Amino acid sequence: MKNRTIHLIVLLLACVAFSPVAKASPGTTSNVNVVNTPNVNVANTPTVNVGNQPTVTVATSTPTPLLVRDVDNPARQPFQDQETATFDALNPFTNVDSVPVPAGKQLVIEHVSVITTLPVGQKLLIASVQPFVGGMGTGHFLTVIAQGTNAAGTADYSVASQDIRLYADPGLPISFHAERNGTAGTGSVTFEISGYLINMP
Repeated sequence: MKNRTIHLIVLLLACVAFSPVAKASPGTTSNVNVVNTPNVNVANTPTVNVGNQPTVTVATSTPTPLLVRDVDNPARQPFQDQETATFDALNPFTNVDSVPVPAGKQLVIEHVSVITTLPVGQKLLIASVQPFVGGMGTGHFLTVIAQGTNAAGTADYSVASQDIRLYADPGLPISFHAERNGTAGTGSVTFEISGYLINMP
């Protein structure tokens, strides 16, 4: 009897071990947590081609570089101009115009600098540059810094030097304006602009 019981237990365990795993009924889902997932690498990645690229035969396996060109290189048409105006006695203001922008071009102004020489005790209050775009001129004011008196004690200096981005249409000059804080004696102001010309469409 004892042997029969042992054989029955062994038979039941064998049935459980070799029975198929029950599948989940349709419509049910089970959550699966994956721990320590490895990095996934995509094999046989396709080559990406740039449309309208000219055909180039390469003898080695070195990739063919995509050629590019700077179609608006400012170094090809550099522009700079310097204009000087005088402060007349009893007049705190002065104005001067640059050379006109060449026909068929647009001027891109990238830097403006100003220096004034004034009687001792005077300084520059305002310095502005006014380009014309679409027939309209707009004044852009610069940051002016008083420098003090020269070594000879005969004049005071003020300067402005500023990176900027302004545009000027062809056929028109750029206007410069300056104002000092006094009217006694005379003085001078020099404006310098630099940038580049681009072709108008």
